[in-house]
Amino acid sequence: MLNSIEKTAILKRIADSVDMSFDIPDSEKEIAQDALIRFEAALKKIRDSSEHLDIIYEPLKRHEQVSTKSLVKKRGLLNRYKQKVKQNYNEVKAIALLAIRKLNYFSSGDTSIQEIITSFIDSIEDLEKYVTSFLMLWVIMNLIRLKKRL
Repeated sequence: MLNSIEKTAILKRIADSVDMSFDIPDSEKEIAQDALIRFEAALKKIRDSSEHLDIIYEPLKRHEQVSTKSLVKKRGLLNRYKQKVKQNYNEVKAIALLAIRKLNYFSSGDTSIQEIITSFIDSIEDLEKYVTSFLMLWVIMNLIRLKKRL
């Protein structure tokens, strides 16, 4: 299954290769251009968010046996990190919604556009599941720490 970045690249190649033989109103060109800009902004934010996740992944990958004491010591930093992950996702979701709204202008009667929109929405929903799972790990970690203190 292709990820959303690969799907977007394929769609962009198809769009670039299509030779239009009829006139398109400037207003529709502007809407399409704005949708493209918003989709690219969503992809950039996803890439930035991925890089942000790597900030914690790399140290944890090298040091899999992190002590509870060490985590407690850094809990403020970890909490700010968790909040930033949540903020990043909310920004991705907001940008994606704006992109979908623009592209939706072309969806009436065009099943290809409807499929693209559905695929993009599915990808954003998958991303939400992953972010929710990631955030739940923090909740579980806090419950385990609390349990040990009791």
